[in-house]
Amino acid sequence: MEHQVATEIHVFSETLLNGEWTADKADSYVQELPNRFGWIDSRMEPVGCPRQYWLFGLLVDDVRHSWPWSFHEKGMPDDASPQVKQLSKSWGIDGYAHSHLTLQELLEKSIELLIDPREETLDLLEYLNQLIRSIPRTQDNPREQRIIFWFSN
Repeated sequence: MEHQVATEIHVFSETLLNGEWTADKADSYVQELPNRFGWIDSRMEPVGCPRQYWLFGLLVDDVRHSWPWSFHEKGMPDDASPQVKQLSKSWGIDGYAHSHLTLQELLEKSIELLIDPREETLDLLEYLNQLIRSIPRTQDNPREQRIIFWFSN
């Protein structure tokens, strides 16, 4: 199987407020700004991972890499905030492998990586922890915060 050849990731954070997903710091979503992680909303901290393609394959199986611990692609959620939907739509067919993960899912994956004895899990764990730290904390419940992301070439 040939891997999808993404070179950039587009990541946005949302919070569940009054039953609706709301873009965190939505005013920053009018323009994507590059950093060392690829593309990410301008208010989130950069994630410095020299092997960013390893992280791509962790976040969505078969995007550059496949791991035993990879998440599977979920698609763009129907309940995404209008700002994130608009940005995704603006990429058309050049944006692909859309997915979303709650902070809870990311934290659980970090524990899974922590207890796995393989050497590559240390790098993946560091990259994943940087991503977790970059998410603006707006809720105490990690199930009520998520990232939505997709890839492009």
